[in-house]
Amino acid sequence: MRINFIIAICGFIFLSGCALNQDVKSLERRMLQMEIKMKQMKDDAASQQSHDKNLKTQYAGQSAEFDQMREEIAKLNGRLDEIEHNFNQALKKNSEAIAQFSQPASGSSPLIRPENPMGYETMPQNPVGLQPGVSGGSPVAPSAPVDSSEKEIYDVAKRAYDQGNYEAARQGFESFLKRYPQSGEADNARFWIGESYFKEGWYQKAILEYQEVIEKYPNDNKAPSAYLKQGLAFDKLGEKANARLVFQALISKFPNSSEAKTARQKISQLE
Repeated sequence: MRINFIIAICGFIFLSGCALNQDVKSLERRMLQMEIKMKQMKDDAASQQSHDKNLKTQYAGQSAEFDQMREEIAKLNGRLDEIEHNFNQALKKNSEAIAQFSQPASGSSPLIRPENPMGYETMPQNPVGLQPGVSGGSPVAPSAPVDSSEKEIYDVAKRAYDQGNYEAARQGFESFLKRYPQSGEADNARFWIGESYFKEGWYQKAILEYQEVIEKYPNDNKAPSAYLKQGLAFDKLGEKANARLVFQALISKFPNSSEAKTARQKISQLE
């Protein structure tokens, strides 16, 4: 009986030892798994920290680059403001120079033809439009009837211009502008008046007429041509600086026009 009891106790102890050993091994496995997991977490944290550091470095670099770009943009804006200011000042001087033509100093000839340095307005040796065989005749100014239409009046004046009868053409266009100041051909009429003066060598008068086109019809089809011819008129007078300013204004306002292309070529010739 006692032996059986002892055997039972030994069996219990043995079984308990086995169970405890299994628990220890299970615990060890769990601890090992936890260690592995913690190591992975530590590695992941280190990797994330390195990644974050790289991101911070990249962000710092991009931020510095952005600040540099912002400074460059500010400098460019300042430069553009300076260029715009200088350009406006140049245009102002150009306008003042043009105004001097229309308001000459006291005692001076209002307009001097380059071919006539003394300043006297003389009749050409072979005036265009005089009545044949009539000495001292006056230009024949073809005029449309009083009841003529807007187109008829314009066409008569343009025909006179095409025939080289510039005085008659000017009279016709002035009459047209007086009767139809809001006409769609008003800018053309004023431009052809300037052209008639340019053809005759009256460059100062031509400059004033071109300025009328520029100021009154800045967006009409003749505006680029008016800029170009005004610059050419200044060049004819030897006013290279004013010619350059007008050409630059043309290029600025109508950069893609054929007149701007010509203006660029003329500027290179002024150097």
